[in-house]
Amino acid sequence: FGQPTTINNVETFAVIPSLILHGGEWFRQWGTDVSTGLKLFCLSGHINKPGVVEVPYGLSVRQLVEQFGGGFDGEPQAVLIGGAAGGFLHPDNLDTPLTHEDLHKFDVPIGSGAVVVFNQSVDLWKILEGLAKFFVDECCGQCAPCRLGTKQIYRFLQKTNADDSNSGDSDRVEKLAQTIKTTCVCGLGMTAANPLHTYLKNF
Repeated sequence: FGQPTTINNVETFAVIPSLILHGGEWFRQWGTDVSTGLKLFCLSGHINKPGVVEVPYGLSVRQLVEQFGGGFDGEPQAVLIGGAAGGFLHPDNLDTPLTHEDLHKFDVPIGSGAVVVFNQSVDLWKILEGLAKFFVDECCGQCAPCRLGTKQIYRFLQKTNADDSNSGDSDRVEKLAQTIKTTCVCGLGMTAANPLHTYLKNF
């Protein structure tokens, strides 16, 4: 219902002592008015130096990878931001600041802070199929939009990859993605279609 239930996020716990010692103004010296403070980002995929870094909100993906990830390994094809429930950013937008407000126009959430780079050697449709399978497996089955919708998205991607056409009824599956996002009961269902939705929108 739009309210927190319990704080079980390690990143949240880790910052509390510093907030108590230094106060909120100290934390606000980093980031933006909307995306305040520091954020942990986990860099992986086709970069030269994977790892976890803590940086202020507002660095671009390009700055993050070049300054802390050792640069790109090959030419970037896409960047998945926010983990399995996150979204795909097109390489034309690598200079977008990593803030909630700047990524919002691409429907890409910062989420967990995962930043996975895929170079041109990767078949992104296969990546999408793997992510869709994850949500089918993780769905608890209690609400119909998630239970049925995740399976339909997975079947769509299986068929698209099997036909090797990378096409199909994308309009129908995009409507399905929007339905899942607006009608599922929990956060898993609401974000299950994010990877496919953002790929269709941004590519």
